[in-house]
Amino acid sequence: MPQQRFNLLPHRQMASRRALRLLGRQMLLVSALAVAVAAMGVVYQHGRLTQVVAMNEGLNAAISDALPEYRQAARLQERYTKLLQRQQLIERLDARRSTSVLLLADVAEALPQQVYLTRLEENGEIFTVEGRAVDTGAIARFMEKLSGSAYLTGTSLKEIRTQNAERDAVAPFQFLIVGRVILNQGGRAAGSEGASR
Repeated sequence: MPQQRFNLLPHRQMASRRALRLLGRQMLLVSALAVAVAAMGVVYQHGRLTQVVAMNEGLNAAISDALPEYRQAARLQERYTKLLQRQQLIERLDARRSTSVLLLADVAEALPQQVYLTRLEENGEIFTVEGRAVDTGAIARFMEKLSGSAYLTGTSLKEIRTQNAERDAVAPFQFLIVGRVILNQGGRAAGSEGASR
């Protein structure tokens, strides 16, 4: 029996062309989808960018509207701070002046006849008094009365020594008393409540 031969080449070529057409359509479809997705992304990003720009413009407009009021408030705050500092300085000077007078009155009241002063100094913070006394008892009485002043705290006897009897036979004892000043605020000593003497 004779063998029949089939030529499969045309069938293979047809199948190959069909596969290429199918591949081309699929590639075209994928490319179209990619372009569509990219276009949608660009449109979305453009919309977001427009939204952000509009929001920034709104914020800038609000800041521009509020800026004069903010500058005015900053100027007023600065002026208020300066006035407050000036007021505190005036109050402190006034308190210091009245405290000095009241402190001198307390020193004069506390001073016994057996004691006389050689130096008295007060700078609004520290009070220093030097003097001479007939005996140590007179210094102790002066120190005790001075410690009762409402305008002094932490009063302490820093030094006591005897002088040459020939040079000052009447008051041979020299002393130094130091304390911290409590400023008078509105008719009373500031910080006198609970101040340790």
